[in-house]
Amino acid sequence: MKTYLALFIGLFVAGQLAVAVEDPTRIEGTGSLSGRVIAPNAFKAAKVYAKNIEKRMLYMVYTKDGLYHAINLLPGNYEVWVEKESFIPGSIEKVYIEATDHLQLNLSLKKTRSRANNECIGSAYHEHPSCSL
Repeated sequence: MKTYLALFIGLFVAGQLAVAVEDPTRIEGTGSLSGRVIAPNAFKAAKVYAKNIEKRMLYMVYTKDGLYHAINLLPGNYEVWVEKESFIPGSIEKVYIEATDHLQLNLSLKKTRSRANNECIGSAYHEHPSCSL
């Protein structure tokens, strides 16, 4: 009988621990954003930015195998975009994230353009006046 009771208690405690450590990095009252970055050429480690407009906070995560996952985002309106050297960033996407949201948003990078054609490469498109696409 003691063996069964000890086994039951052990399984109960193990089950409680499994639930408790399901996502140890999640902060209550925050949301997350994840998705895929699509590009015409292969790439590694693009930067995905999420800017909270109201709080003026900027989050940045890297992609791994074309996927990204940003966690613990404060609720609010966000501008989201992706950048990678030698690609032109895609458009800025606007989303609203609520606490407990797990939004999916796919982003894209555009083909490389050459400076020889007076066009822009990478994040220079945000800074250079001739790159107001």
